[in-house]
Amino acid sequence: MAWDVAVELITALRTFATEEQFIYRYRSTKGAATLRDDRCTMHCPGPFDMVHHQCVMHRATIEGGLPF
Repeated sequence: MAWDVAVELITALRTFATEEQFIYRYRSTKGAATLRDDRCTMHCPGPFDMVHHQCVMHRATIEGGLPF
């Protein structure tokens, strides 16, 4: 019973978080760089074509407080 409630809650939260008003789409260009705060980000809402595109990521950790 508790499992069903958890799945329902997660489904509702994911549906809400992926509404169009919350989505930022970025079309990368050669040599472009982007920065994002991974503490508050859901990644890749759609499929990524790894056959035709390369994604290089580097991680930097910044000291600081909790996100707001």
